Amino acid sequence: MHHITKQSTGQLKTFRVISVDNPTTMTISPAIISGGGGTDAELQYKNVDLASTSATAAITFLNTTAANVNCFWQRDALELLPGRFAVPSDAGTAVMRATTDQGVELVMQKFYDIDSMTIKYRLDTLFGVCCKQPEMAGILLFDQ
Repeated sequence: MHHITKQSTGQLKTFRVISVDNPTTMTISPAIISGGGGTDAELQYKNVDLASTSATAAITFLNTTAANVNCFWQRDALELLPGRFAVPSDAGTAVMRATTDQGVELVMQKFYDIDSMTIKYRLDTLFGVCCKQPEMAGILLFDQ
């Protein structure tokens, strides 16, 4: 279905397998919404041209051949979740902290080893990543 006009495009829609729950059940994204129930919400979010959805719909697996992978994402599809790296500042190591414009903390440590007369530097950061828009991120598999 066309995302705006809700008219059939004549092309099959691709869904992503998010998890394999057991040998006969998979979770896919986005959810299949046929609009068969006739409610306004279903009709507004309709994404397939079916009279009704079926839990036993036929599945065609794509991209089953091994190939090189190229990741892609639209900028707003991913979100960095900053964390705090807890390093004691009174343990004999010089500690400096800075925060990037995106709010991710950087921690630099400097340590002097009296036995070898060397100085060691270490730079750490702690963050997580969340994919907010799975349809705007993925991988490209060449020769598929």
